[in-house]
Amino acid sequence: MLVDWDSNVARILVISAVTREIVATIPVPRGSTGVSFGPDGAYAYVKTTTCGPNVQIIDTLANQVVGEVPETPCANDIAFRPDGAAAYITYYNPALTTSGVRVIDTGTRRVVATIRLSDNAAWTYGITASSVGYAYVEASNQDFTQTVFVIYTLSNNVIGTVSGVTGFPGLLKAM
Repeated sequence: MLVDWDSNVARILVISAVTREIVATIPVPRGSTGVSFGPDGAYAYVKTTTCGPNVQIIDTLANQVVGEVPETPCANDIAFRPDGAAAYITYYNPALTTSGVRVIDTGTRRVVATIRLSDNAAWTYGITASSVGYAYVEASNQDFTQTVFVIYTLSNNVIGTVSGVTGFPGLLKAM
């Protein structure tokens, strides 16, 4: 799946891996910037960084939007617990100068927790969830230094940070 911006809307282009041709087009709100897939591939979550629409959910078999996750505007990145029971969505709202991680119950498609990282964390970027119960969140601080926060996914608590992170954050991914 690929996000493609048209003149008035964004759309997801579904591309066949075999024929390398577009096999479906799925309209999504303008400002959509990326797609993340749940561990089983049954659903794709479309994020937006425009602070407008919520995260959209696409059924990958039917190639259509089947819902959205309320209370998830300004999404930057999405990671899933390996069992697929929860999604972790980083967000930053410049108007409110808030950032953090929203925890989504993928069964109910509802926000079940909001994790604040620290008073110093100003912008969140990438997130990845490991197979051993941790999520790692990249953030820029108010003083423009970088921090990677470690969240224990069974309690949804920040349990520490990774030291020595420098430069502009990228998108980290774990195994």
